[in-house]
Amino acid sequence: MPIKKLFILTCMFFGGHVLLIAQTFHSLDEIWHYADKNSIHLITATNNKSKAERMLKQAKGNLLPSLTTNAMLTSNFTILAQLIPEIFFNPNAKPGQFALVQFGQKFLYNANIVASLNILKPDDWYNIKNNQLNLSISTLQLSQAKRDLYEQLANSYYLYVLNGQIEKLTRENLISIDTITAIATRKYHEGLINDISLNTSLINQAKAEQNFLQTQQNKAVQLNLLKEYLNIPLKDTIAVDDSLTVNDPVNIAHNPFANSPDVQIAEKKMLISKNNVTNSRLSGLPFIGLNYQGLAQVSNNSFFKFSGGTSYFTPQQYLNLQLNLPIFQGGRRFHQTGINKLTYINDQKNYEQQKINTEIENENLLIKLNNSWDLFSKSIAILDLYRKNNFHSEQQLEQGTISVDDRLKVYSDFVSYQTQYLQDLNNFLSQYYAVIIRQTNF
Repeated sequence: MPIKKLFILTCMFFGGHVLLIAQTFHSLDEIWHYADKNSIHLITATNNKSKAERMLKQAKGNLLPSLTTNAMLTSNFTILAQLIPEIFFNPNAKPGQFALVQFGQKFLYNANIVASLNILKPDDWYNIKNNQLNLSISTLQLSQAKRDLYEQLANSYYLYVLNGQIEKLTRENLISIDTITAIATRKYHEGLINDISLNTSLINQAKAEQNFLQTQQNKAVQLNLLKEYLNIPLKDTIAVDDSLTVNDPVNIAHNPFANSPDVQIAEKKMLISKNNVTNSRLSGLPFIGLNYQGLAQVSNNSFFKFSGGTSYFTPQQYLNLQLNLPIFQGGRRFHQTGINKLTYINDQKNYEQQKINTEIENENLLIKLNNSWDLFSKSIAILDLYRKNNFHSEQQLEQGTISVDDRLKVYSDFVSYQTQYLQDLNNFLSQYYAVIIRQTNF
């Protein structure tokens, strides 16, 4: 099938109409830059960091004095009457005589202000320290999320580029097999070759066409994955430059690796555990607090009249110093300290193990990178030799100096080695971007 016909089929595969490009990316760096501003994963991690910042400010606010005030208006629609011995009002009254008297005012106005200050409260300092460490963890988790996202984007991008290379090789294969099939068809009609030779060329032609269409589908899948990672709606169309640029890794092999957020997070978690041990030990300290309260009441029979006549003003103030000292809690503090110590030991071991693992992973990455570059360099040279053989055998077939079967064998060898070449290319690209990301401070 000619290339032109395959192009028409490809257009039909993508809907048979012209698509407007909403976003174009020419390199992996451009994809990373776009993700920094639009990825939902990074937006979520950034918001979590902002939440941790607010929680730290909230914890520090507990060191400041608290101040509250309130006011109340009471309207006595009916004032309760009480029976009072009449002798209190009339010395001539007989025993057993009572007078019905109402005490109180119709309107009562109450206001108070309360201030308190924690002079000594170890929990406040403990919470501040823990929130500081949690803020550090949130910052590192943002770096961790960015690193993981960069790895996903790089994987999809390089798979797209790899399929671009497959597409180019398949186009080259189609040109070769179309020429072989045309010559084989002519020779078959001339009675110079048998059905097997013709069918073999037709089979190889169909395989090349099949590979071309499969490559188009693979590229479409990788574009959709990029949309997912970049938070781009499915209806929007993106274009990615699939040209391949291969750099000698010698330029990055000697660069230092960045501090791993995994190791740093493990360290912060260890410090939180250590802080928990300190807090459980200090939980036996006393709590000292200072409290002030001022109250005032105005009563009157007239609404909102605060002076003169029957108005009465009754203020009250007090200041107290509070001391709470835990004496016996059934061994709770002792056992909690023991539990926190064990947690701290586990987190300490985990931190040390994470450091060792990261160092080994980084060293293995460099070994794999150098090895993959050596293999890929040889694959380039070998593929070039196969390509030359393919070119020369095509000329010989056109000149009639080799048979169709011999030409098909050279073509098959060329196509078969392309699989090895692409595997070596994919392995090198995977190791290359993995090292680049590990050397980046996020």
